[in-house]
Amino acid sequence: MSPSTLTQTLLGTLLDSPVVVEVASEALKKAIPIIKDHFTLTPNEITKAYQNG
Repeated sequence: MSPSTLTQTLLGTLLDSPVVVEVASEALKKAIPIIKDHFTLTPNEITKAYQNG
């Protein structure tokens, strides 16, 4: 087995682990509101940013 194939197999197995899936799910639950808050601007904020830019 070549090193590349071995690495792909090991990473594939690791990423399919139920623990990794659960941790990723919890991280995603926390990340979505943060991302939404970060990229959701009021019209006033957009205008200010545009004028200051």
